[in-house]
Amino acid sequence: MTNSNAHKSPDHSTEYGLRGRILKGSILAVVSFGGRDFLRLASNLILTRLLFPEAFGLMAIVQTIITGLNLFSDLGTQPAIVRSDRGDEPDFLNTAWTMQCTRGLGIGVVLWAVAPYIASFYGEPQLASLLPVAALAPILAGFNSTKIATAGRHLQFGRLTVIELSTQIISLTIMAILAWALQSVWALLIGSLVQTTLFLTASHLFLRGSRNRFHISRTALSELFNFGKYIFISTIAGFFLAFADRAILGKLVPLDIFALYIIGTLFASFPSALSDDLVRRIMLPLYKKRPPSESQGNRNKVGKVRWGISLLLVSAAGFLAITGDILVKFLYDVRYETAGAILVLVAIGSMPTIIFKSYTRLPVAAGHSGRFAFLQVVLASTQVFILVLMINAAGIAGATLAPGISALLTYPFLIWIVRQYRGLDFKHDAIMLTIAGVFAYCAILLNYEALIELWSFQ
Repeated sequence: MTNSNAHKSPDHSTEYGLRGRILKGSILAVVSFGGRDFLRLASNLILTRLLFPEAFGLMAIVQTIITGLNLFSDLGTQPAIVRSDRGDEPDFLNTAWTMQCTRGLGIGVVLWAVAPYIASFYGEPQLASLLPVAALAPILAGFNSTKIATAGRHLQFGRLTVIELSTQIISLTIMAILAWALQSVWALLIGSLVQTTLFLTASHLFLRGSRNRFHISRTALSELFNFGKYIFISTIAGFFLAFADRAILGKLVPLDIFALYIIGTLFASFPSALSDDLVRRIMLPLYKKRPPSESQGNRNKVGKVRWGISLLLVSAAGFLAITGDILVKFLYDVRYETAGAILVLVAIGSMPTIIFKSYTRLPVAAGHSGRFAFLQVVLASTQVFILVLMINAAGIAGATLAPGISALLTYPFLIWIVRQYRGLDFKHDAIMLTIAGVFAYCAILLNYEALIELWSFQ
């Protein structure tokens, strides 16, 4: 009897420790993301009073281009560190860091070279001078410590949360001062570079883990490449899932109107973006440690976490959908009123994606990055197709609903891909979609006039 208990005790202790880390990690993820978004909102409210709307349109294009190049060259080093059995070995971490640094330098050079052509494509001459300076951002970010990924691997987010929030507070303060002094879009760009530099420095100085140095291990490089070649494809698809609307609308509509879309999505994207963060920080390590395919107990544990995430984020999206128009009119001046209806529709369109998003990391946790890439490509292709149709049919209003429609249309395909991992929960999906439908119905009734005005707004 004594021996039996001795064998069981470590398992209970391990389980308790994992639960504690999941709970703490979830809370810190919400605090971090909520804090960052609150700071971003506060600075946005200040900056919209100091700068002209076109400045936000220009900066949105710059950020979209940088994000696109980042995703088009993503080698998957962070998820590889999280899921690999070698994720704590210095040889593996240093090889990943060396690849990351090289990639960052490459992105910076490409961005500097293509800046004039992008400026010509969008018909905005200022981009030709903004983008070469913005090229410093991916170069600096490439040197971020792998301690960031190590924190995610072990669900240890305390120091990382402090770093994220403190660097943002400093950079946003500098951004506001520069906006007052310069009255220019350069204030936004310089402030962004300050944050990137501070985060890079803090990631090396204040996080726990192995110090990085330039090093290449052939075995580590082979594993990273074999895993990353599919992540590369999936992140390209991820760009189209997250930023195709900005890339297309930035070309098709005037900057001041595009700025309204950016303001509307600033609020409404919070639940969806937090969902991305929680899936990456919590669900991916959880799937790795407790694969649903192994036991009913694992499925129950994963299911509880998924239910909690979905209830929190669908409720948040529903609240924003119902109050969106009032919120924008209360917080912004009359130049930005149309953003309220945009917020309402983006929040409605985000709810199906929030509900289904947690499934997408099942193949990655199992080491099947090729299946994940295939899934992302299908989701992105469908969403871009729907996006183009909806923009042609209803302009900005149509663009807001494309993600939700696409998520519903591709749900059967998602089931087909992830069913073998035994992580599907149809009861969860049906109940969450019903709740989302009720929120959407109430939001449309309460904001009907503003939505009709937006639908006719071109």
